[in-house]
Amino acid sequence: AWNNYKDPVSGWSKTTKGWSYGRKCHMAIDVDSLIIMEWFVTKGNMHDSHVSHDMVDSVRAFSYVLADSAYDASDIYDYVFENTHALPIIDTNKSRGIVDNRLPVNRKIGIDFRK
Repeated sequence: AWNNYKDPVSGWSKTTKGWSYGRKCHMAIDVDSLIIMEWFVTKGNMHDSHVSHDMVDSVRAFSYVLADSAYDASDIYDYVFENTHALPIIDTNKSRGIVDNRLPVNRKIGIDFRK
């Protein structure tokens, strides 16, 4: 059945609801005005981190970067702190967890902002 899907710009991904074939739309939105600042369409199996720097760049002047757990990675925290004046508020990726004595500095700072 998997061979019946031939769209070169789509891909398989596993979600909490099972397997899905298609594309994903990634968006950076100004929460005050609801204006879309940046958007990308990628294969369904492309991880969000591949577009993370472009998303952060589009909201560089904002005070906060709010993101889901796919953005909970040390390099993304580093990028936000090094390239913006924003505070990253990123949901915790449950597969990574939070072990305080092992957290890289910028990820720890970002997690502490949420408390």
